[in-house]
Amino acid sequence: MSEDRIIPLSDRDQVWLRRAEAHILDVTRARYGLEGFTHSVHDLPQLQRLIDDGAITAKELLEAQCIGVVFGNIFVANTSMCWVRVANECGDMISLHSEAIHFTLYPLTMISKRLEDGRNIDLMALYEDLATSLHIKNEG
Repeated sequence: MSEDRIIPLSDRDQVWLRRAEAHILDVTRARYGLEGFTHSVHDLPQLQRLIDDGAITAKELLEAQCIGVVFGNIFVANTSMCWVRVANECGDMISLHSEAIHFTLYPLTMISKRLEDGRNIDLMALYEDLATSLHIKNEG
């Protein structure tokens, strides 16, 4: 098993992340009148509502990945994690990585895989569990 290679995001990757967040904001705005994301845990109830209301299912892969982007942006804003591209034997993917703890999360597939598996999704519990167990919460 080879080591993960951590690669800075390209301009194209950064544009895709911004567009993905804008797309899911459009979905939440149309359904619930949401004005914008704050990149805090206060975004999670609106994203959760999309899942709970059945607006996002395993069939909506793009929307599930877009929820993963907003979920990831909350980690970026509130932890030591940052967006990177990770390349390994499985390919390469936009991911979150914390150099401080040498750990990588894959939020783009984190939500979609749970939807595909028919698992219950509790975004707030998922965020808190990950941030606490990985000790990646910012202190400031």
